[in-house]
Amino acid sequence: MKIQILILWLLLCTHTLCAKEAKLRILTSEDPPLSYINAQGQPDGLTVAFVQAVLNRLQLRTPIEVIPWARAYHALQTENNIVAFPVARTESRENKFHWISILNRNLWVFYTKKGKRLTVKNLDDLKHVGGIGVVRDDARDAFLRRHGFTNIFTAADLDTLHHMLHKNRIDLTFFSYTGLIPLSKKIGISPDEYTPAFQVNPPGAYITISKETPLSVVQQWKNASQKIKSDGTFNTIADEWVIRLKEQHGLESHVADGALNLWPKTSKQP
Repeated sequence: MKIQILILWLLLCTHTLCAKEAKLRILTSEDPPLSYINAQGQPDGLTVAFVQAVLNRLQLRTPIEVIPWARAYHALQTENNIVAFPVARTESRENKFHWISILNRNLWVFYTKKGKRLTVKNLDDLKHVGGIGVVRDDARDAFLRRHGFTNIFTAADLDTLHHMLHKNRIDLTFFSYTGLIPLSKKIGISPDEYTPAFQVNPPGAYITISKETPLSVVQQWKNASQKIKSDGTFNTIADEWVIRLKEQHGLESHVADGALNLWPKTSKQP
């Protein structure tokens, strides 16, 4: 009996060790202030901080890679041992990945150049503008296609789309409410040159793991994520970012229901 217990214990230990030593890739993309490369050349952003806390809890030193979203999303769909974030949890994606933990909720906004005359009363009105820019394979790209849009212009990154809008090569860009100010600062264009035309309330953004990754690894990530939320680590990080977003970008946000909501606490939308 003791031998059987010892064998079982060894198997469990080996299983856990293998899970911890699985060669993971941790992928995100340039989407400030959620994730970006800072002035020191290091991954930064509020979602990066959350994921780094999970890595620390798991005692992993795996680097976080900031790459074009289309490449990150392709890897998430086709490779094992891929962690990607932040990934919007949509109905079409539900069974494609392991959903580890919610990070944030944001608002998706269609921005146009200030002074441009567009009459937009509902989503269908946007199907008749000249062109809407989205990041290739982003959830907003899928959102537009799912709703029957054909006037879509895709690019590898938000910088390209912002310059396209500035040069009047597209009529609108479609990205996050919190992204306008930090992105404008980065590329040297005043955010005052743009105005929101329409907005939609998207699903939450999560840490995800590719489907064929060993379940032991998936469970470790889920356990670690739950612990940083239950012991207050998540709220501490989120509170720090509430202050940073306000001080650096003038953006209001608040913590609620296990996520950082990227709009003022006193309202459901900015």
